[in-house]
Amino acid sequence: MKGHKFLKVTGILMIIAAVFSIIAGVLVGGLGVLAAGLGAESGLTFPYWAALFLTLVGGICQMIAGIKGIKHSKRKSRKAHRVGRDCGRIQRIEHCDESGQRRRV
Repeated sequence: MKGHKFLKVTGILMIIAAVFSIIAGVLVGGLGVLAAGLGAESGLTFPYWAALFLTLVGGICQMIAGIKGIKHSKRKSRKAHRVGRDCGRIQRIEHCDESGQRRRV
């Protein structure tokens, strides 16, 4: 159970950091566009847009990872998950009779 709690806490921290990253990216992008619109001397260059894009994409990926971490922290275990998935499958059961021959039940 210790791992489940750690995964949940890590997922929550990732979501919080992702929100800050996305907000920072939007603010920096908005300020840059505002400065360029008001006639700043240097235009917005490729490194600026690349850094802004990577910040936003990184924040979104981090948020997805945090949400998946919280979702999977509620799961009991991988083995229990696999057993639950196999419940709908028909399993073939065989028994050996006295002569050693296998027969279906």
